[in-house]
Amino acid sequence: MEPLATFEEQRVAGKRLYRLFPDRITITGKEYLGSEYEMTVNLSNLYSGTDRLTAREPLFRSGFYLLLGGTVANEILVRGLKMERFASLSGLAMTLAITGLIIMLATGRRREWVVLKNLQGQNVANISCSISQRARLNCFIEAVKAQASSFQKAGTAPNSDGKA
Repeated sequence: MEPLATFEEQRVAGKRLYRLFPDRITITGKEYLGSEYEMTVNLSNLYSGTDRLTAREPLFRSGFYLLLGGTVANEILVRGLKMERFASLSGLAMTLAITGLIIMLATGRRREWVVLKNLQGQNVANISCSISQRARLNCFIEAVKAQASSFQKAGTAPNSDGKA
């Protein structure tokens, strides 16, 4: 059966495909370290409201701390202890700082997260996208809200053909 709507999410750690069917949302994901999963969210128990958050990837902050810590450690070793800039420990500190900078560059784009909740208020799915894909995400979320609302108003569960 063809889905009513789809949305593909690409993140630093992997990707997910969200498919909206008449009675459920299926989420298929693959992480870069090899794990794969499939999850189903039933629309009969889905709250039609959403929570939204716009922020950078969580790794961005880790990269910032590596950059800051590596730079400070390198300056202490070079200026305070009079070591050569790229000698043993100061070179290690500089390597950490450069690694932090690379992480910050790779994860610096702002992302929008949308949280879907069930009727009890528990998070059942998190969907994220880059700011440039916000329009596609909004279309998918509106389709989910409309389908969940009509599904709950009808009070009957549609079968696999989408008919009650």
